[in-house]
Amino acid sequence: MTDPALLFREEALRSREPRPPPGGAVRASPAWIARAYQAVLILVAAGLAAAALIRVGQVARGPAVVRGGTVEAVVPAVFASELHSGMPLQLTLPGRRPVTVRVTATGPQVADATAAASLLRTPVTEAGPAPGALLVVRATGPPRVAGTASGTASIQLGSQPLIVTLVAGLVSGDASG
Repeated sequence: MTDPALLFREEALRSREPRPPPGGAVRASPAWIARAYQAVLILVAAGLAAAALIRVGQVARGPAVVRGGTVEAVVPAVFASELHSGMPLQLTLPGRRPVTVRVTATGPQVADATAAASLLRTPVTEAGPAPGALLVVRATGPPRVAGTASGTASIQLGSQPLIVTLVAGLVSGDASG
């Protein structure tokens, strides 16, 4: 019988070394797998801790009109139960620094941006109010503005952990989808 080393090239003989079958398991060292698993666990734990510690503010925002010394704004009506007199309202007018004023009254609730525009006697679509029912919020005004000025009102309602916001978003996303 002939020696296989004489019949085949060295590369062909090396290719006969055992290999994993196609679709078979990839061989990895157990130490590498353990380190990768630990790294994934550490990243998941860090993400959960950050999501529990980072707080996200809840803000009611909408278009505002300043007429005389009074600010009138419309915000989504879903915030009606959380809004009350005395809360700070940040008013931003084009070309001016934001000013903080105090909410003096809330209401009435209006059906949409068209009704709000009629009530405020000015277009409110520029600041993009949220679709749906809106609530009118009144506040004592900033330094006097000549005529009528339009801008944006923001009212900080509170904050909650990021993970609560994410879970609530997932739950509401599942309900609508």
